[in-house]
Amino acid sequence: MNDAVPKDAVLNAMFVDDDKEIIEQCRQLVPDQIGEYVVRWTMFDSFEEAVNMMDEKKYDIVVTDVYKGRALSGKLNVNEADNRASSVVERAKALGFSFIVMYSDGACPTDIALSPSLQFVDKATPSPPFPQSITAVLGSMLETRGAIVQVMTKLRRELESDAAGYIWGFLEANWDALSVDADFATSGLERLIRRRASIQMNEMIGAQGMTRRLNADAYDYYVMPVLPGDLRLGTLLLKKCNDGNSAFFIVLTPHCHMARQGDKPPRADRILLAECIPSIVLTEKGLRQLEGKKTRIPASSVGTPEGRYCFLPEFCGVPDLYIDLMRLTSVEMQSIDAEYTRVALVDSPFAEAVQSSMARFYANVGHRNLFDYTAK
Repeated sequence: MNDAVPKDAVLNAMFVDDDKEIIEQCRQLVPDQIGEYVVRWTMFDSFEEAVNMMDEKKYDIVVTDVYKGRALSGKLNVNEADNRASSVVERAKALGFSFIVMYSDGACPTDIALSPSLQFVDKATPSPPFPQSITAVLGSMLETRGAIVQVMTKLRRELESDAAGYIWGFLEANWDALSVDADFATSGLERLIRRRASIQMNEMIGAQGMTRRLNADAYDYYVMPVLPGDLRLGTLLLKKCNDGNSAFFIVLTPHCHMARQGDKPPRADRILLAECIPSIVLTEKGLRQLEGKKTRIPASSVGTPEGRYCFLPEFCGVPDLYIDLMRLTSVEMQSIDAEYTRVALVDSPFAEAVQSSMARFYANVGHRNLFDYTAK
């Protein structure tokens, strides 16, 4: 391997075709480097063997023929029952992110939805000829989305080696104390590893090592898409209005009031919402440009009385928003999913910070100033 190539840019790839002549042809012609990525190919002449091997090894690239027994014949009539690519594609997608390219001199299967990371190549296309056509598609995929697999490779390596002491060292030093808990050997161990792994992946950024990050950004604010289940404090909702416009709202009711206990309905029959106003509407300025960086107008400097607004940053279709704690509404619990779309969840501790701001805002008690008689 070229020493100049970062180890995160080395990709494992499988090539699947039950025609041995095609396999031998492609073994000689598919390149070991595509763009900035080194590609380690493994050839399979059996669809079943390829699917089984996916459970043993992670493949970043999956290239597969579609139909069983289809040599480069130019025959366009195919039997959908001979489609073997579906099983390969389904297994690859179930095991994580991969760049997938299907190819055939027949039609693309109708039961597979193509996407930026799942493409179909007509093997009979003369320009570029097969298998260069495969390389061209993969090159485009890696150029635009290759960072995804680089990050995934980096995180897998960190979990196993770079910061091993944070998980494995902790378990080694505390195993006896942890084992006292009767649930540790079953669910406790898995929950502990999951939690510490999430902390490690969140806090270990770049070459900083394990250290608490001081600042947050929009990536930290939201869980998107919203995980299934009960409504939670901080759920960001979108409502379609009668005039064709839409409005954002955030749930301010605590989790415990909205949770279902078995077959029992939640304790809350109504949900408290606060309307969220787009920055451009509220300030008529949008985002200001300062030294090339986006800067938001602080919530504390927008509107009166002080403490009325809380800021939510722009992210994946959600504009910069100001939560207006004076635009509150109460809606029936059962009408939420009928009238609103769950867009995202404002994650902890940001959702709790909004709830705390609301408590402070409405707990303010004013009084008259004390007259200073000594000043006379």
